Amino acid sequence: MRIPLILAALALGMPLSAQYVGKGAQEASDGASADSVSIATILENAVGDGAHCCIPAGLVLMVPQDCSADIARRQTGDLVTWLQGMCDYTVYEGNHPGRWADADQLLFSIDGQSYRQNAFALNGFRINNRTTSGSTLYPALFEHYSTIISPSNAIIDFYGALDSEESDYVRVSGNFGGLGGVNPSTEALIRTMHGTGTDDLYNGFGADCRQHIRGAGSVDATFSAKDSRHHLSAAYGNRQLPQYDHNGLLTDDPLFGANNYRVQALGEFRAPGKMTYGYLANVSGKEDGFSEFYLNRGEMPRVGNYSASFYASNSRYDFANWTTGLTWATTSVKHDDVGFAKNIIDQDGESLEPWMPDGLTHELSWSFAGSWINRQSNWPRLGLHVNAYNSLIAERPSSQTWSNAVYLQHPGQAAPQPLFRYDWTSKAYAGALLENVIVGSIERQWVYGTIHTRRGLSHHKLLSVEARLGVSVDGMLMSGGSKVTPSPVGSLYMSWYPAHWVNIRAILSHDRMKYDLETMRFMSDRYMNADVYSVGPSASGSETLFTQSGGAHHTYAKGLWQPSYLSLVIPVTFRFGRERRHEIALIQSFRKFYHTWMPQYAGGADANGYYVTTPLSAEVQEALRNPDPSIPVYYLNPGQRDYVVDYMPDGLLGSGFFANTPYYMNQQTRYSYHGRKVEFSISWQSMQGVSYTGLGNGAGSNNVGVLSESMANPNTHFVIRNHPTGGRTVQYPAAGRTDQDRAYIVRIALSYNINKHFQIGGVGNWVDGQPFSYYRLYGNTEGTLASGESPIATGADKQYAIVPCCPRGINPTDGNFGARESGIFHIEVFGLANWEACGHNMQLELRSYNVYDFGNVLNEFCFPQTIREGRGHNMALTIPRGIIASFKVAF
Repeated sequence: MRIPLILAALALGMPLSAQYVGKGAQEASDGASADSVSIATILENAVGDGAHCCIPAGLVLMVPQDCSADIARRQTGDLVTWLQGMCDYTVYEGNHPGRWADADQLLFSIDGQSYRQNAFALNGFRINNRTTSGSTLYPALFEHYSTIISPSNAIIDFYGALDSEESDYVRVSGNFGGLGGVNPSTEALIRTMHGTGTDDLYNGFGADCRQHIRGAGSVDATFSAKDSRHHLSAAYGNRQLPQYDHNGLLTDDPLFGANNYRVQALGEFRAPGKMTYGYLANVSGKEDGFSEFYLNRGEMPRVGNYSASFYASNSRYDFANWTTGLTWATTSVKHDDVGFAKNIIDQDGESLEPWMPDGLTHELSWSFAGSWINRQSNWPRLGLHVNAYNSLIAERPSSQTWSNAVYLQHPGQAAPQPLFRYDWTSKAYAGALLENVIVGSIERQWVYGTIHTRRGLSHHKLLSVEARLGVSVDGMLMSGGSKVTPSPVGSLYMSWYPAHWVNIRAILSHDRMKYDLETMRFMSDRYMNADVYSVGPSASGSETLFTQSGGAHHTYAKGLWQPSYLSLVIPVTFRFGRERRHEIALIQSFRKFYHTWMPQYAGGADANGYYVTTPLSAEVQEALRNPDPSIPVYYLNPGQRDYVVDYMPDGLLGSGFFANTPYYMNQQTRYSYHGRKVEFSISWQSMQGVSYTGLGNGAGSNNVGVLSESMANPNTHFVIRNHPTGGRTVQYPAAGRTDQDRAYIVRIALSYNINKHFQIGGVGNWVDGQPFSYYRLYGNTEGTLASGESPIATGADKQYAIVPCCPRGINPTDGNFGARESGIFHIEVFGLANWEACGHNMQLELRSYNVYDFGNVLNEFCFPQTIREGRGHNMALTIPRGIIASFKVAF
């Protein structure tokens, strides 16, 4: 396939102009300057047919995803499978093969970024859903577009024309799960890798009580009218999920069903001249709302999403391109019981703060992306790039006041122990989220020298350099917490072909972390404020105001700047062999976050509480590798409490420039073979992401940029195992791995074209576990503790302190080992048949997921009744194997 060099500088989320995206779109000969044609020819001579072009995308010139996963995605059109299993730069934070996560928001990290920072664009038009930050409602339909990922600024750009080379068609698909059980050799095989991976198979969990897809189906169709093309899709599914009480899985009713549905449409109209108009519409919902955060059943609301968009683009122009449009969206949230009572013990530690109101959230967003580039002069080329994505947000709770109860009931405890009552107030409010960027660029290419090969071919050497510099103006406008912040943004991009068989690229960039709805809610003085009362026996013998919570008690530190980061990505690609079908890629990246926000107690910890020295039992000392037998546990003074959002102190994480603020490092080595009948790829990826985050495990708590009141509590950054022991002082106990850090990922993909009618293949990956921590409870007054230790009577209001037992993953400053869960082995195979009958092209695809069913652990108890060496009891397994069948008829 011929892939020309894309030299045009692109604005944040700007579309790739048709003449720069290669074959299938308009090439340089269609409206491009002679200058563009010559450069395209130079690159083709430099890297040859079939090579992966270095395609810049987004505000910062970027490499593409370098993704051999196209083997998987070309056959399925499944964005989740592509992101989860095969894409070089992404780490998926769910663990569900087989399109389990079709109904969920997209929780994945791009090169160490938080999932909340992900930006989606369709030919430059932003298609994010503000109410589920970092996600989009439309990924199911985007198999018809080419996809570019920009690792430095977490942009996913779907570009091209809707089915521009396809006939009209109708397709029907079905997903059938729960086929067979765990393979008999699983226990021995997994124990070879990690000794406790199948404890669930013999500790009473029951391999039959696994979450699975009971059934799911979809139908979609694409049709053409005069100068227009349209795609319609409808899907329905039922998922089975485990349900728990304080003792774990319910033995009498272990699974419950949850339905989900989706109806979507998108289309494009070609107007005379250079204009294109498009629309998108979505109606979708599910009964297990936010189950991707592992909420218990009583915490899951019914969620509905409704949206419509209209946009216009003149992206077919050569010198100037722009896309603009409007989106209206509404999200509804409805609990079965908004006043549900919550156990302070969250078994898996992944939903400690799920409080949310019932009601509606409305969004009206305007998107604009424009790029003007001087293509008339030869060198250098100058450009101006403007991007705006601004939204009006309105929150309308169905009730402005309600109460929730918090209690303690550990495994084996007969009756719940009441602790607190949260009296909530959440008022309607309107606000705005702003993203605005203007950037100037200067680009130059040098063509020098010629290399002659043994076959008599000539290849030009090429060096391309582009620099960008600009400013962003982002903001949150709302009652009680408005903030508008300018930030410098810029990048330096270099691509060098010193020989026909090697390409060296480097991208150095500086950018900011965009504000999102969760940050806006955290700072709003109208959203989710609470008075928290101690309801048990107290020194006064009556209920007392224990603390207060919510944005009404959150303020900014003076001079607080927007969180930002520096990023460096260096991909090196070697191509060799006949027709350069062999490829070795070495990809390195480093990201350093700074000005990272963190809530702290106003006046400091000493003004808001006190420490009690608590003895550890001999059992716990042994399980935690003999730390100091006494630890300082922090308890809060009752009464009003205010928080100040300030920068994260450097002393929490480490010393030196590279380690004193949150950071992420990544290295990947990949070999690929691109043959005429066979495509093959295998890669090994290592990573390390480090930060201090909120109390709890999972993507919602353990992520860069998370704001949680628990971060102010000294217990959150105190780790029992890291307490001084053996005469050694641990300086940075809070340092641990973030949710994006899966340590190691292995990816394999194979596709074989038997003939023009049949293709078979498979993809597989091993993903190491997510970093997590166990937690222990300590009480300051009489009562039964989950750990069985002796309580400490102080006469204060009854409360329990939650203290992490071990760092998440490994503490990088001292090597103290923590824990990981949900290491996943996944194998998927497919077969594809094409034929013609009755004048129609037909296609049948069969895809089997989780073929070798290992029954891996997804999550584990994090509040064990006693801590033992090894792991806590397991709670959920990967879904069992299943099959997806798809039949397509073209007209």
